[in-house]
Amino acid sequence: MRVKSFAQYLLEKADSAEMGGTWSEVRDAIQLKKPFVIVVFRTRSSYSEAIETEFKETQYVKQTAVFTVDGDTIKYPSIFFILDRDVDFRDRVKELYEKFDIKQLIIGKQNAEYSTLYVKDGTSSDFGNELVSTLDPSEFKSESHFKIGSHYYRFIEFEG
Repeated sequence: MRVKSFAQYLLEKADSAEMGGTWSEVRDAIQLKKPFVIVVFRTRSSYSEAIETEFKETQYVKQTAVFTVDGDTIKYPSIFFILDRDVDFRDRVKELYEKFDIKQLIIGKQNAEYSTLYVKDGTSSDFGNELVSTLDPSEFKSESHFKIGSHYYRFIEFEG
């Protein structure tokens, strides 16, 4: 277990406040099946352009998407934000892929069992219905996951 200094804690807390959200808000939104969007950018420049233009007025949480490809760990800038109940974000998927260099876009709809992964070619698929989280990223081994502050999470499919 890694111990943080009080200065590190305050810095992370300030970052969370600036971004308009915390890990617990992200977790609660996903678990309570509120509508949300996760955008994973391929490049830091595309991410910067998007948050300075398209998402300038959006209350988002900065996160990192971590993918393992051929044994290599690759990190991508990402944002998470909660939608108003009546917003259908699916209409914006194609436009966002055309404007920015996006790796993937995940949308959770109000009270939907599964979130949906949208890819650039226009296809979509179910993307898990439960969330697992940890403070130790080694628990995920080589599985793709997201990181917010000191928390790591991933979607899983749970059949109950």
